[in-house]
Parts: sequence; C-alpha cells; structure tokens
Amino acid sequence: MEYNHHDIHQHDVNVNSMTTINHIANGNEGLFLSSSYLGIYLLCLGLWWWIQALRQRYSSSSSSSSIKHNDHHHHDNDNDGYHRSTTTIGSWCCQSRLCEGICKIVCCLIGIVVELITLKLGRDHEYAQFPFYTAMTTAGLLDILMSTIMAPPKGLDSMIYALPFFVQTYCLRAQSYQQPHITETCRLLISYWAFIVGSSILNEMIMNENKSSSSSSSLLWIWIKCFTVIFHGSWICQTGFLLNSPFNPSWNENDHDKVMYTTIIFVWYMLFVMIAQLTLLIIVAKCYGVSPNWTESIDSSLKRKTSHKNDRQSLNPSNSLNTYDNIEYTKLLNTDYIE
Repeated sequence: MEYNHHDIHQHDVNVNSMTTINHIANGNEGLFLSSSYLGIYLLCLGLWWWIQALRQRYSSSSSSSSIKHNDHHHHDNDNDGYHRSTTTIGSWCCQSRLCEGICKIVCCLIGIVVELITLKLGRDHEYAQFPFYTAMTTAGLLDILMSTIMAPPKGLDSMIYALPFFVQTYCLRAQSYQQPHITETCRLLISYWAFIVGSSILNEMIMNENKSSSSSSSLLWIWIKCFTVIFHGSWICQTGFLLNSPFNPSWNENDHDKVMYTTIIFVWYMLFVMIAQLTLLIIVAKCYGVSPNWTESIDSSLKRKTSHKNDRQSLNPSNSLNTYDNIEYTKLLNTDYIE
C-alpha cells in the first residue's frame, strides 16, 4: 500500500514538472538582440536582391534602347556597340557579386558575435543561430570565388543560397518542441517560411534554366524569391518583439487570443512587404526612365527589333535587286505559258 502511494506521488510530481516545463519558454533569453540583427540582415539581403534585379532588368532595357537608337544612325557599328554594352553589364554584375560576398561574410561574423553575447545573457547554445550563419558564410565565400577565380556548375550558387534557409527550417522546427503556445507558433512560422524561402530560390534556378521561359516570367520568379526573403527577415524581427521585447511586458504564452493575434500580424506583414516591393519597382523604373511594366518594355523592344530588321532589309540594295529579278522571272514564265 505504501508502494502504491509512493508511485502516485511520484506520478503527480512528474506531471507537475512537465506542466511547468510546457509553460516556460526556453531559448528566449536575449532573443530580441538575436532576432533583431538576423531579421535586419535578411531584410537588407532581400531588398538588395530585389534592387539589383530591377537595376539589371531596366538597365538592359535602357541600354538596348540606346543601342537601337545609335544603330539607326550608325549601321556600321552594330556589333561594337552591343559588345561594349554587354561587357559593361557583365563587369558590373561581377563587382556587385563580389561586394555581396564580402558583406555576407562580414555580417555573418558579426552575427556569430551577437549569438555569443546572447549566450552570456543566459540563452542555451542549442537555440543559437550558429548553423545558419555558418551556411550563409559558405554562400559568401562562393560569391567571392565566382566573381574572381571560379566558374562553378550552373545552379550550384542557388543551392548554396538555399542551404541556410533549409538549415533554419530544421533547427527552428526542433526548437519549437515542448514550448508554450506563442513561442511554438512563432518558431513554427519561421520554420515553415524558411522552407518556402529555400524552395523559391531553387524554383527560380530551375525556371531560369528553362530555355522556353521569357524574361518577364524570369523576373516574376525573382520577385517571388525576394518577397519571401524580405518577409522572412521582417517576421524574424517581429518575433523578437513578441517574445522578448525590452519595451513591453511579456504576453501570456497560453492565451489563445494572443496566438490568433500573432497569426494576424504574420498575414499583414505579407501585404506590407508586397507594397514595399511595388514601390521600389516604380522608383527604380522612374530612375531609369522606362515603364514599370517589364512585359511592355520587352514587347516594345521586340517590336523595335523586328521593325528595324525589316527597314534594313527594305533598304538593302541586294534585296531590292533580288525582288526585281524574281518579278521579271515570273513574268517570263507567264508569257511562255500563254503562248
């Protein structure tokens, strides 16, 4: 009888300890500092990718328009003008990739220092973002090598870019285990969205490798990739404010209304990020003096190319002579047939 009483008491102690564990959020010590830095870094990275994509798209449109204009007045300098333009754009892309790689490595080293500071604040090392920064440092090294001495196989850079987000998917999914409701919701949302970010990067690589895809659809996939990265960074920042804000008291982790409020904030951030991307698209288009509708610019450039080709063929004396010979030969055949 005493043995059964002891077992019941031990069972109650275990249940109470499990309940206490489930009501205590683990890994939120220093989360505001860690999430703020990581979120701002990803936010800036997504904005950088989006602005670079717009600049490359609209600069190529404006340069092609200027080439067509110069070619209309100087027919003999077609190949030279086009070669100079493509060389300038290519060197500009290499320089931007080199700068991006250096910035990635520097920012990742700073991020590792930030994570070490959060460990001093009482955070467990299992909840630090060391795997993410390590994978992102690898992506920065690849950028530097690609812009200087290395020519990797196609698609390798996209796979390395997606690796940090897939690593974050698994880490945050594991960190959400046996957490209170709000902490679990925030970490699961980060985990799921990190998988979407990595998938969008790989999807952009696959669609760009498809030769049948047009430039407009290519920019559309870049749009989706940049949207996911920008939104991912902004939501990580917001998670730091929700779970470890130094300005407001912490929420009741088991309040269902707060969980619903968290998901509502998550959805509203999507709208804000989309508006920000559209605003940047209009601003960059105005700076380059082209239409914000990239499909319209593509169609107009194709029409200019076709019309210019037809004009050159009509102005070519050999084409006019061949047309005259064909007409005379047809007349001769008709005369012989009548006779």
